[in-house]
Amino acid sequence: MDEATTTTAPGPATDPAAETLALLREIRDRLADNAGEVLDPEGAARFVHVALGTWHRLHLAGMTPKAAYISDRCLVWSRRELHAWILAGAPSRRKWETQRDSAMKRA
Repeated sequence: MDEATTTTAPGPATDPAAETLALLREIRDRLADNAGEVLDPEGAARFVHVALGTWHRLHLAGMTPKAAYISDRCLVWSRRELHAWILAGAPSRRKWETQRDSAMKRA
C-alpha cells in the first residue's frame, strides 16, 4: 500500500469535560506566565494593601474596577488598571468607567 491510500483509525472520542479542564489549565498557566500583568483577588488585595475580605466587599459593592471573568469562579484584574485607579483616587466602579480611558493614558 502506498502512503496516499493508507488511512488511520479515528481517534478516541473527546470528552467535553476533559477538554474544558485542559483549556482552564492552559489559561491558568498563561496567567501564571504573565503574573505581572493580571492579579487574582488575593494579588489585587495585596496590591492595594487591604485584606482579602475587604477586597471582596469592595468588589461586591462596586468600589473596584470591573474584573475580567476567566470562568464563572475565576476573576482577575489588570495590574496596570489598578495602578491607574489608585492614582485617580480609587473612585467607585461607576465613576471609574467614565474616567478610565483618560486615567489609563496618564498612568
